[in-house]
Amino acid sequence: MVGIEVEAYLCTQDEKEALPFAREFLQVIDCDRWAKELAACQVELRTRPHNEIDPLIEEFKRLKNEGVEVASKLGMGFSDQSPWRGKILEKAYPSERYERIKEEELTPDQFRAAIRLNGLHVHLGVGSFDEALQVYNRLVESLPDLMGVGTSEYRKELFNELCEDKLDPPKYKNIFSILGHALWSGWFWGFDDNWAWIRISPDLETVEVRVFDATLKPEKVRELVNLVLRKAWG
Repeated sequence: MVGIEVEAYLCTQDEKEALPFAREFLQVIDCDRWAKELAACQVELRTRPHNEIDPLIEEFKRLKNEGVEVASKLGMGFSDQSPWRGKILEKAYPSERYERIKEEELTPDQFRAAIRLNGLHVHLGVGSFDEALQVYNRLVESLPDLMGVGTSEYRKELFNELCEDKLDPPKYKNIFSILGHALWSGWFWGFDDNWAWIRISPDLETVEVRVFDATLKPEKVRELVNLVLRKAWG
């Protein structure tokens, strides 16, 4: 099983300025395949898990088209510029969680880096912890190949500002090595706080690849997802 998440910016039609109207967008689109993100100008589309790549791409295209249409109705553009290089208001999505992250968990420089970051995340469904460990370790070994085709230098730079030395995922031998790394990296109490390029997500029962710049181009999505599948299972 494989699913994807793609983060996009609401912006002016010329893509020079991000617009902080994610809440309004989500109210209009009213679909559980769309979600808020930290930045008030960013939204995320989430496909369902699929057994084959073609249905995944078809759902992605449908969701993307819905997003473009709703943004247009609201007088906005819909962009996969990644990372964001234009003007941006330093505003978190209006929710208790994201306001707390901005005010208490991130420095101003880290917040500025975080709201310029968006990406294509690939989730690989796994049937057991042992399978998750094997898939994860194969992907860690393939990290240079993955980053070589889908990760810009600007993305690396912003992530380094955000979380310094906690990006490179180590290989794990067992659950104890995972817990030890979680304690050292500061995400023991929440796997969502693990910022590494590749991570195991127990709540979703997936291994998540987070290295790629965002893209709304279906054939580029297909290329990157197929690459991850080959590296994970051969």
